[in-house]
Amino acid sequence: GQPVQNGSSEAVTTNTLTGLDWQRSLSQHLWYLASPLASVPDTLAMYEQAWRLQPYCARPQPKYSEDPEGCLDDGLDSSLDIKYHIIKLYSDRSHSLESTLTPASHTSDPLDFRTSWFIYRILESLGYKMSSVASHDKLCLEFASQLEKLGLWHWAVFVLLHIQDTGMRKQSVERVLGSSVANLDDTNQHREQWILETLRVPVPWLAKAKAVLARVQGNHEELAQQLLKAEDWSEAHKVIVEELAPSAILSQDPQSLLAFLQQLSSEEEIIQQIPGWDTEGKIYLEFLSVGSAVDKVLQNNSDMDPNILRYEFERLKPLVTNLCRSIGNLPVNTSKQRLAQSEIAKQAAHYMRA
Repeated sequence: GQPVQNGSSEAVTTNTLTGLDWQRSLSQHLWYLASPLASVPDTLAMYEQAWRLQPYCARPQPKYSEDPEGCLDDGLDSSLDIKYHIIKLYSDRSHSLESTLTPASHTSDPLDFRTSWFIYRILESLGYKMSSVASHDKLCLEFASQLEKLGLWHWAVFVLLHIQDTGMRKQSVERVLGSSVANLDDTNQHREQWILETLRVPVPWLAKAKAVLARVQGNHEELAQQLLKAEDWSEAHKVIVEELAPSAILSQDPQSLLAFLQQLSSEEEIIQQIPGWDTEGKIYLEFLSVGSAVDKVLQNNSDMDPNILRYEFERLKPLVTNLCRSIGNLPVNTSKQRLAQSEIAKQAAHYMRA
């Protein structure tokens, strides 16, 4: 068929596609103007030539900027409708996904990536890929940023987990968790559970964010607990020996301190990652262990055979002696640490007399 008919004079022509939007113009090519044997790619090429080279039909503008009467301007600098891009993808799998998924192809808001991300997830499941990993990750970052600004930070974490670059994925998720962890309280424990169990976010990632919050709040016990969960052994050891250990020794409430130190000493691989373990954490652990053993023997003093009692004390004597030699190695940087060191020395002397 002929879309443009010449009249009796050269000045008079009839364009059968005038006033039609691009979708109807494409349909006219498919039904009437192209050969009955033409494929969709052939028809699409014919339509593209019609609006690009000799414009007599509407260009495929996005809906938000579409002229109801059809636009004959080739508009080479303008974005094309996402529906047109999808048809192009059907015809040519090498067609650019980046141009297909740009927000300008479907919305006037250049920062709205909702449709772009969801359509990309569908296309990706059908085997379509972006030209590079960087483009894939950029789309995830942009949509996650939009969700975070809307207060949907937990869904931003879901989107960020689709990032292919391992380092960028970890860094991006930790950043969102760090800025939003204050929203995790007793009223929305289900959200934390969803993040850990459904999204399978590693526990150390969330613990690292909680550790930052605990440090800001000055909660040293919570800080130590979260650092241990984050597997930051060196920093956990530092908090324990500088803040928790002196307080626990002076308040004579060593149970939580003992649990922290036992966790640090549970594996040789962990100990090797802790600078100063032998002169700090290990001494506190030996003090608590010896104290617990001596107190246990003294408590059973009345029910124990004198020979067995003497054996138990002889068995503990090398441990107490070694503790007395090590006390002087404890670093003393604050008055609380000095008082704790004095208390340990006093207790060690008591054990020696026992």
